[in-house]
Amino acid sequence: MRKISFKCRENFVHYFPLGLAKAEAFCNRIIEQEILHGNIKTTTHTVLISPRRYGKSSLAIKVIEDSTLVYEVIDLFVAKNAKAIEKHIIDGIQHLINKIITGPEQAIKSLRATLKHLNAKLTVGTSGVNIELVLSSVDSAANILEALQALDALLLRKKQKAIIFIDEFQQLGALSKGLGLEGAIRHVAQETRNIVFIFSGSNRHLLTHMFNDRNRPFYKLCREIRLDRISEQDYSNYLNYIAQKTWGENLSDEVQFAIFAYTDRHPYYMNVLCMRIWMYAKKPTPENVKQLWQDYIFEERSKTINELSKLTANQYFMLNKIAHGDNKQLTGHIFLSAARIPSSSVVQALDYLRKSDYIYMKEDEYYVLDPLLKGSLLLFAETNC
Repeated sequence: MRKISFKCRENFVHYFPLGLAKAEAFCNRIIEQEILHGNIKTTTHTVLISPRRYGKSSLAIKVIEDSTLVYEVIDLFVAKNAKAIEKHIIDGIQHLINKIITGPEQAIKSLRATLKHLNAKLTVGTSGVNIELVLSSVDSAANILEALQALDALLLRKKQKAIIFIDEFQQLGALSKGLGLEGAIRHVAQETRNIVFIFSGSNRHLLTHMFNDRNRPFYKLCREIRLDRISEQDYSNYLNYIAQKTWGENLSDEVQFAIFAYTDRHPYYMNVLCMRIWMYAKKPTPENVKQLWQDYIFEERSKTINELSKLTANQYFMLNKIAHGDNKQLTGHIFLSAARIPSSSVVQALDYLRKSDYIYMKEDEYYVLDPLLKGSLLLFAETNC
């Protein structure tokens, strides 16, 4: 397949980041920003729920930085067990304490007065004198509870407010034994007026269970913000703003339609495709957009094959059917007769695909969540790859 050669437009690529979206690269989310800002102001804890790469972290960081409050980001993505989770959280609290204190020698005396399972000591490094929290107990829940209470007491004395943003929070529920760690954080969260907690995660099923199951510690603790895809109109305004700066005119409706059709307005893939479009040597046509998207699909082919190889035969069959538009009444007699798969197998496959964020439902119809997977299934089927 012929590939389009690129001529980099360095001044415009930064509008489409594949990581955190900051400054002018941050698109819309006006309502979500207002809600989260209000939650921070009123010390209302928040859980951000959406599929992976929908911009949860970008939204949280933008609003947190706009608040001007001291904050710490704790990412549990690489945590593989409960002790690793404990270390990440304790380290985050320790960093936050060192951002708040002005006199370590005086602060350590007051901290030690509240600590039982932890030890506070002074360390000297390249950044100066800092306080280090040292674990002295095997009880992870007690250590986290004590560290958070010490932070809360310090903030109260300083008459300050701080934000703790814990990303991939479902790891805590999935890896920790029992509900002790959840209970420790809840205990402080429901009492404090000085710490604002923001939680997010990429596994919607696990995260929703943690916060909506009445038998879990976080039940009814937080206000939920669920991120959906940004509207066509908002994206159109954003893309035309950049197009005007690049080419002196708006993108054609046909080009915009092609972009939205291939990416399904998934935030990450919008940036992937648009970054390539803006690196293109001239104002794009719908044919250029199609070629760029297909080039990307072929570049990611090995990753896609690896992802699809994790599925069972029935799961792959159902995902492929949905990608090709066979997406409603999938447990009905007509579909089951044509597919020759037992109803129970279809239900199990759909349940797994939905819980694992391969598919989602809208108005009783199923859709593939990841545009790259969808595009790959369509393109490979078309070309017999």
